[in-house]
Amino acid sequence: MGGRAAQAAGESLSMDVTRLGYRVIYADCDAMGVVYHGNYLRLAEAGRNQYCRDHGLAYKDIEKAGFFFPVIEAHVKYLRPALFEDELDVAVWLSRRTRVRLEFDFEIRRGPELLVAGHTVHACINREGRPIRLPTGFEDRFPVHAARGPTHADG
Repeated sequence: MGGRAAQAAGESLSMDVTRLGYRVIYADCDAMGVVYHGNYLRLAEAGRNQYCRDHGLAYKDIEKAGFFFPVIEAHVKYLRPALFEDELDVAVWLSRRTRVRLEFDFEIRRGPELLVAGHTVHACINREGRPIRLPTGFEDRFPVHAARGPTHADG
């Protein structure tokens, strides 16, 4: 997996969107031969970590500074299954930010076909597990991407 700014299937993307490629391995699949549903959240996590690196700060360095961002909510909408050997494109962007929370949207595609869309919400906490404000300067390094995809669609 590697991060890259790119254009997806003819749509123009902002540098605020992080993309990474992933080829499905056999261990990702369940007995039905499709990617196990929980593995999409793993891909979203890989995308969030790449997002941090693409914006100049590795997640491990954020933790060393005493800031932690556990997932407090996750939503995934499964539209089509991914299969063994599929080449997937994972797109992740910061869609909302408050003083103590971050929300990342993500999409997983096979070529132009949208397979999965979702979002995760993260609380900013200290080492003792107490909510704290986002680090100073965080807003400058981690811009909110104004466009929101189908990750919040009902149904």
